[in-house]
Amino acid sequence: MVFVNTTYPQEASRDNILRYFEAIDNQDLDSGAGGAAFNSSTTFNTRNQLQRILLHWNAAYTGTLTITYDSRNGVNFDTVISTQALVGVTDVVVDGDLGIDIFQQGDEINIQVSAGAGFPDVFVTVLATEIP
Repeated sequence: MVFVNTTYPQEASRDNILRYFEAIDNQDLDSGAGGAAFNSSTTFNTRNQLQRILLHWNAAYTGTLTITYDSRNGVNFDTVISTQALVGVTDVVVDGDLGIDIFQQGDEINIQVSAGAGFPDVFVTVLATEIP
């Protein structure tokens, strides 16, 4: 994962600043015999509110997308928050409203894409807003 922290003014006021968190990752799903599954984790180092997850494949993809909340409190609190069967897609936007409003410092979000069919490259962007 590559992390990019960016600050943007929310309004004209200098006192009202939003800090955005962006994590990006990618993988060739064609590596290895029969394709390779993609598994990416984003760790939040501050309190954040998930805005959206953007996925792009460079060719039509068929397979399964699974998003898991990995709690800082341990494996007993980890929860699969979304599973989607995808057929012939190139772009998926997952809205941040997945039932976990706030990610605390040390929480992770895991994104898994099965090897599926088509074996294209997958590109993932996780966008969140830092909460003071």
